[in-house]
Amino acid sequence: VGRLIYDTIKIIHNVLVRYKRHNSGFLEEIRQGNLERECIEEVCDYEEAREVFEDDKKTVRCLKT
Repeated sequence: VGRLIYDTIKIIHNVLVRYKRHNSGFLEEIRQGNLERECIEEVCDYEEAREVFEDDKKTVRCLKT
């Protein structure tokens, strides 16, 4: 029973923990995206690339290359 409780708490912690973002600077959320900051310092996914280009077609084109 003790092991089950320990494992459950560990799983819950892994779900709820928040990791600090690489680019968490002052007012970072309102600044326009930067390709280096969004796609080199972090794993570049659609959301990060979309912040840079602010255009769906340009974002898709970038991710295909």
